Amino acid sequence: MHRSVHRSLSVAVLALAAVALAACGAEGDPRDLGPDLTAPSDSSRPPATTGTFTFDGSPSAPLPFNEAGWDVQLTSRDRDTWRAPQPLDAHHGMDCGAFPATHRVTAWEELVYRCRNHIMTSLRADGYGAVVLTPDRLLALDQGEAVVRFALSTLSRSSRDWVGVWLTPWDDQLAVPASHSAPDLNSVPANGLFVEMTSTGGFCASVIREFEITPLPCEGWRALAEVIPPSATVRTAFEIRVSRDRVRVGMPELDLWFVDAPLDRPLPMTEALVQFAHYSYTPLKCSGCAAPNSWHWDDVRLAPSRPFTVLRASPRLFVDAGGTITLPAPAPVGAHLRFVSRGRAVEFSTNGGATWRAAAQQRVSRDSDPVAQYWAPVPAGTRVIQLRPAARLSWWPNHDQWVISDPAVFAR
Repeated sequence: MHRSVHRSLSVAVLALAAVALAACGAEGDPRDLGPDLTAPSDSSRPPATTGTFTFDGSPSAPLPFNEAGWDVQLTSRDRDTWRAPQPLDAHHGMDCGAFPATHRVTAWEELVYRCRNHIMTSLRADGYGAVVLTPDRLLALDQGEAVVRFALSTLSRSSRDWVGVWLTPWDDQLAVPASHSAPDLNSVPANGLFVEMTSTGGFCASVIREFEITPLPCEGWRALAEVIPPSATVRTAFEIRVSRDRVRVGMPELDLWFVDAPLDRPLPMTEALVQFAHYSYTPLKCSGCAAPNSWHWDDVRLAPSRPFTVLRASPRLFVDAGGTITLPAPAPVGAHLRFVSRGRAVEFSTNGGATWRAAAQQRVSRDSDPVAQYWAPVPAGTRVIQLRPAARLSWWPNHDQWVISDPAVFAR
């Protein structure tokens, strides 16, 4: 990973801006997103507005994040972590006291949690792991410039623990996308835009067209810590600005842009699913790496954007055998069942087991057997879905291992 910084302010002005951020950013103050981007679309889709997520709420202890309208994907490469993740000390104390207070995390549901009016993602994966969060808004790219804005902590204690943001066409979405260099999962979606944190805290971006990855120009000569003091308690605003002919990624309050690149042709989509990802890859395997990171997220805004339906199923995990999932509401028209499996073949039934059919796998650029990602149509009105393995693995010593994680139904 490399780092890019374009700076049009003097060092003195940057210092003053950093002080201002320290004074305001800890509270996650709303900021102007710029020009109005909410003009109605000419299509049959609903009018596009600004989707805002502020994660308000101050629980007395870290509260697992189960907010309606958000999909949460949790995955780890190592088989001995499928039922429970590697334990780690995550930011905030058991009373939600601020870092350097921590609390011990031992269950998958505890890796994404709320404290003090924001959420955290914490993860340790000595193999490879990811947390991917998807809000129920599609970024509208058909009305001029569109903006993804989020506030994020800047303290990093391991360069092998980082974040990324994906913009993907509806029909190409993956439950858990990953970079082409990842040692697990199925790499990138067929089309989209990927913005990934570099080892020094900035961001670079790549455009994906039919699995061909084109990095955009990205300067990487200065560490983020040289621009703003690293902090676990101050959440700094980052923006991704996308138009037909330009992509910008940076920190608007500092007028600092890691990516400011023209596009030779428009992105391959008019609407984009937006996913916020936290990746961990042996986070203690580097010089100076002290601990896995906890990333603090707040004030997510997608403008302009349109709502869609996310129905997270329960339970979130099957290991070794099939089972039944239940949706919180009936599936709408045009719904798809989305999940990740380890164990290639999955069948499902929406009529109580009277008939079964093979779940459709999503297009991927890399066959990472035994991992597969699914995007399967389901009938409107479906509330209960049965899942089962259609075949066993044959190349592992314990070849009867079979896993499905975080099934959900999406519809627009």
